[in-house]
Amino acid sequence: MNPTIKATIETWLSQCPFDHLKQEIIDLQNDNNEKELVDRFYKEIEFGTGGMRAVMAAGLNRINEEVVGKTTQGLANYILSQGGDEYAKRGLAIAHDSRLNHKIYLQEIASVLAGNNIKVYFFDRVRPTPLLSYALRKLKAVSGIVITASHNTSEYNGYKVYWDDGGQIVPPHDKNIIDEVRKVKSYNDVKRMDFLEGIENGLIQTISDDIVESYYNELEDLIINKDVIRKHGDQLKIIYTPLHGASGETVMGMFKKLGFSQAQEVKSQFQPDGSFPTVASPNPEERSALKLALEQAQKEDADLLFANDPDGDRMAVGAKNSNGEWELLNGNQVGSIMAWYILDQLKQQNKLPSNGALIKTIVTTELQSEIAKKYQVTIFNTLTGFKFIGALIRKFELEAEQNKDTYQYIFGGEESYGYLPHPIVRDKDGVMALGLAAEIAAYAKETNKTLVDLLNDIYCEFGLFQEDLISITLKGKDGIEKMNEIMNALRNSPPLAFDNANVIEIKDYQESVVKNIEGKTTGTIDLAKSNVLEFNLEDSTRITARPSGTEPKIKFYFSVRSKTSPESLSEDIQTLKDKLVRLKSEFEKTVESI
Repeated sequence: MNPTIKATIETWLSQCPFDHLKQEIIDLQNDNNEKELVDRFYKEIEFGTGGMRAVMAAGLNRINEEVVGKTTQGLANYILSQGGDEYAKRGLAIAHDSRLNHKIYLQEIASVLAGNNIKVYFFDRVRPTPLLSYALRKLKAVSGIVITASHNTSEYNGYKVYWDDGGQIVPPHDKNIIDEVRKVKSYNDVKRMDFLEGIENGLIQTISDDIVESYYNELEDLIINKDVIRKHGDQLKIIYTPLHGASGETVMGMFKKLGFSQAQEVKSQFQPDGSFPTVASPNPEERSALKLALEQAQKEDADLLFANDPDGDRMAVGAKNSNGEWELLNGNQVGSIMAWYILDQLKQQNKLPSNGALIKTIVTTELQSEIAKKYQVTIFNTLTGFKFIGALIRKFELEAEQNKDTYQYIFGGEESYGYLPHPIVRDKDGVMALGLAAEIAAYAKETNKTLVDLLNDIYCEFGLFQEDLISITLKGKDGIEKMNEIMNALRNSPPLAFDNANVIEIKDYQESVVKNIEGKTTGTIDLAKSNVLEFNLEDSTRITARPSGTEPKIKFYFSVRSKTSPESLSEDIQTLKDKLVRLKSEFEKTVESI
């Protein structure tokens, strides 16, 4: 074993105050499980696009009470360094989903913050992530934490940090917080107050249900077309599953508030349960996770199917096509329907601002750019991760406060099933998005259409776009090295063509440059540096490669496009799907050869 890693383990064993964590490492030593020990200690856990996320286990590169305690002490140090007593009094809000160990981690976080004399507000039962963002803003807290691992499998947990605007931390806060966390070398440096003592003296307080009611009231006020819900809301038969996560109670309350009286839950998946017993993975992007909801929707002859991931920031949608068959819409499709509906309704109501802005990530469909163009709205592209969308909203807000020329946020979304129809929240909001999708379905029902019909209308007007994804899991230290090897090979020896179409442009987001295939720089990229490569082909195909910031995966995104018409739509969709199959096959062979 590397001597440095071995010394790190011995130091950790001498300082860790949690006997069960120490025993876990001692057992690995007794079993001579060097590979696992190295993976747990070769580095300290890092923040990615969605915060800190890892398997729950002992070690520095895992999630456990010791890591949570030290991380929180670092965050406390940063908060106090930035605002002293004022920030301590404003406090910090905490939420959690249904993940295993959430209660242990919540109490650890609250105890450490209270030990640093920082006010703590917490939800005393599971609540979706967007409610944390909303509550943080309402309480005027300085920061927030959500204990979640989003849609990862049950062995994972995580720790997402938010700042006072309700958005996830972005530069410089993210780096500065990491620096403070790294200064906390030992759990001996962690200040704690007993959780019950903190509650007794008022330093730790629960968040009132009034916050949830306020959120519902704002969602009701944000309905774009109240008439269609009044006419058709109670006619829509909706099947909903929170996939054992945090959103069930909140979503069913929202349905009632907004007037969707025929919503029914998938009972076997409604109660919060971090072991996710009915699914292999609680990821609404995967069809297998929606099997029970689909079966119930077919049995009940429902109109709509909705699902949230465990922390409620993502949303999946299913609807019938014109033949009565169920289709699961992907994130690009749902985001495009939402963008079109909001813009079209605002235009019809003469409420479309002249400085309107749509925001999407660089791997999200260009269909949304075409929609924005028609409605004369500016499209902004950000790096992957909704925190960058939240940061841009904050930038617009600050510029408006300073009476500078700026933009008015209209909608933001990303292909990975994350949407934000209104900035009362500053992270993707699977609850708010679900309400909007139900409203759009009511609008479609006015003309005897479904969401699938609306999507097809959009394709015929703006162009046909089809997207797909390859996701390769590469775990541990060896996995990170392999990802770097793949990215370096694609960067240094880029492919020249795919499916008989030449690569004509390469965007290297790590180097912030745009190059032609000869390697000549033709432009620059005005975004933070990120390990992303985008290949643009002469037939408008786009292929993007990036390692995930939250999972041990490298992802390859494919987007193809063509013109279409109502008469040729089905055939054109199949043509593009066949093209995606060929592109993915060729690209997989390219990656396998590295």
